[in-house]
Amino acid sequence: MVFAILCRQLTFAGLSRITGISAAQLSQYANGYRNPSPKTTEKIQNSLHAFGDEVRAITLI
Repeated sequence: MVFAILCRQLTFAGLSRITGISAAQLSQYANGYRNPSPKTTEKIQNSLHAFGDEVRAITLI
């Protein structure tokens, strides 16, 4: 169950919810069609770090 939730967050749509950046724009960055600005790069990094902190806090029973 937890794994399924994590996997849904690691799609462009899920990353869009985490970062606030559109899935289409994230796809363009990932596929090399556009380059994110330094500010956008920082926003993505901070969002992924926060997501990682949440994942580390999960306790499996």
